[in-house]
Amino acid sequence: MRATAMILLVVCAGAWPAAAQDSASGAEVLKHLTGTWKAAEERTPRGTPLDEQVFGAGAMNVRTVTLVITPAGDADLQIRRSVVGSKGKVFAPSVTEVKMKVTEPVTPTLGHLEPKVTVTSAEERYLDGDHERFTRDGVRVSISLYSPTSNELNLQYESTDGRDGFGVTLTSAAAGSRRTRPPAS
Repeated sequence: MRATAMILLVVCAGAWPAAAQDSASGAEVLKHLTGTWKAAEERTPRGTPLDEQVFGAGAMNVRTVTLVITPAGDADLQIRRSVVGSKGKVFAPSVTEVKMKVTEPVTPTLGHLEPKVTVTSAEERYLDGDHERFTRDGVRVSISLYSPTSNELNLQYESTDGRDGFGVTLTSAAAGSRRTRPPAS
């Protein structure tokens, strides 16, 4: 009984949005992706004794993620990382820039739409000290949307060494500009 319920749940979850997905062409999905997408700033506490000694109690790892996709499918993913100390001082700021192509086919997978993403280059730069630059070969990125008109997309970032990989939800900047404000009182 339990296995039957699980199979039914998986089949229904995968099949329910299929009608909406089938009604949109890959070109329509790619057109919808054009623009700027941003994730909420992520703050993760650093709490080891060494972290407290170096950065002070309450220091945080901070990450911001922005994705810009042009109408031609050229995309620029920017990942900004730093440590913010307890007194607000910024340590080890870096930016990883990933250049990509987002193209058809757009594949429906488990209730989501996934365009083809090809990484063409990736580089990490440190913004302090000697301003070192490092090529990041083998980086993989995937994006998926729940529907062809979704104002959110899921992004998965994977580095070759397995460190610093993450998944994040980005929101369309255009969606924010379309929101209406409540009437002033």
